[in-house]
Formats: sequence, C-alpha cells, structure tokens
Amino acid sequence: DCYERSKTILGSSKQWAQTRSDRSSQIFSADPKENPDFYNWNLVDVAYCDGASFSGNVAEPITVNGEEIYFRGKNILEATVWHLKYGKGMTFATDVVLAGCSAGGLATLLHADWFETRLGPSVKNYKAISFSGFFPDTPNFQGEPWYPSVMKYVYEMQQVDIHSPGCLADNMNEQYKCFFAQNQYRHIKTPVFLANSVYDMYTISVIYNVSQQTIPENENNLVVPYLNDKSRSLWDLISWTGTWWAGKNGGFLHTCFTHCAGCLTDSGWSGVKVDGMSLRDYLGLWLRNQVARTREPCVYTLGEPFQCNPTCPPL
Repeated sequence: DCYERSKTILGSSKQWAQTRSDRSSQIFSADPKENPDFYNWNLVDVAYCDGASFSGNVAEPITVNGEEIYFRGKNILEATVWHLKYGKGMTFATDVVLAGCSAGGLATLLHADWFETRLGPSVKNYKAISFSGFFPDTPNFQGEPWYPSVMKYVYEMQQVDIHSPGCLADNMNEQYKCFFAQNQYRHIKTPVFLANSVYDMYTISVIYNVSQQTIPENENNLVVPYLNDKSRSLWDLISWTGTWWAGKNGGFLHTCFTHCAGCLTDSGWSGVKVDGMSLRDYLGLWLRNQVARTREPCVYTLGEPFQCNPTCPPL
C-alpha cells in the first residue's frame, strides 16, 4: 500500500503542479463576507505525502519492488518550517494558526506543541485547528481491532517521532498510543479548536467498516444503534477531558455524515448549524477568546430520516 501510494500525489510531490493558488472558498477565501477572520491572512498549504501525518523518522530508505521509498515526514515538516521562517518571512509573524483536515487534522494534534517551539519571538497569538482528524482507537463493527493494529504498525515501521512528553510518559509501555488523536488531545497545551462529526464518514466506512458491502442484510437493523453508541463514545472521549472544557479551547461537534468536505465546503463552513451557529461562527468566537464549543450532539433516529440535524446534508 505504501509503495502504491508513493506513485500518487498522496505519496510524492513529483506529480504536483509547479504552482497552486486557491483563495476561492471557505477558510481559504479572500472574500471578507465568506471568510471574515482569515480573508487577508498569508496561507501556506503543506501538501500531505508521507503516510503518517508528518511523523515518520526512518533514517534509510526501504527498497520495495526494486525502488526506494522514504518515511521521513518529520524531516519534511522540519525543512518546511525552516524554509517558511528563513525563506518566506514567517520568523516575523505575529499571529499563526496551524490547521489540517483528516490526516492533516491528526497531524495538527500531533505536532501543535512542537510547532510552537519552532516559532519566532514575534508571535503573539498561536492556535491550532483540527478538522475531521479525531479517529478513535476502537475495534470495527465486526469486532476486529483493524484500525488500532494498523496505527501500531505504522508507528513502529515509520519510527514515528512525536513531541508529547506527557502522553509518552502516560503510555510508557505502549507509546504507539500517542499516535491516536484521543490520547494526544488530552495532553495538548496549544489552544486548540476541534471540528469533527461524531458520525464521520471516513470513520464509519473505514474504521468501523460499516457499508452496504460489509454489513449482512440480516444485521442492517443493528447499524444505527451501533453508530449511535459509537457517537456517544466519541463524545465521551472528547468531553471527558480537561482539554475540551479549557477556556482557551473550542469545538464544533456535529452529526453530518461528512468528512473534510463537511468543514471545507460552503454547506459545512457556513450552512450546517448547531444551536443556530455555523462552524465559521464558532471559529470566529474562539479566535476572539470567547466561549465557543457545541453541546452534546443529538443521535440518529432509528428510522428515516435518520439525520437528527436538519441543516446537515440528507443521508
């Protein structure tokens, strides 16, 4: 899988365009009406390419099918930050936000505290935003620990390098657990905003292994109760931490069956509402150091329409 991925834009920069410019929508928009808080900020898009949320730290390449592949995501991140500081002027920045979605959302949680150590003394305000990156350490619908075993393998194979003394100390005998969002989140010191669905599309289809192809017809009636139970568990994982309730932090937990697009499309950015406010609204409050966290999410109905938030896209 890593070898095949190395041939795509998710595993190599060889196929990337020479330039890229996107100030057209949502959090990237240059329109102050669409994006009132970030419309005039400098943006840096660090494209994902290492397979371990910029955490790999293997010194030598690995030969697969006669070709060498590299697992040096942390080195890429270090070099990128150095270039931004000394080649692009970030060393003079006063306000910095680190953000990412999906694997990038996990990377944000993993590296937020480390990233702060690389910022210059001019920075007065530093925060982190994780979009759709809270992937739970849990067995799937069939009872198999597929996702935990994959994460453990990646952690060991890529010799993952995470700057999180508190988490590593708490998991001294199982330090790979610090590669999971739920364990990293409780130890993060950076002001952090968590934007996530408790019915995340990727989590349901891949981690829970729930789809039309994987669930026997005679077990269809078990799916919604299972997903509701998992959504409660995810809420507990997040809300039972001091991180969620800390005054400097915020969050937008919703029930839309979406992944990154649920945050970074027009509907997810400003259309989906929780208690009458959108993700954009909650983020704006949080950036101004005001209370900005949603309440406990609703749960799906056992019959149609299933979705309990009418502002979410229909299932």
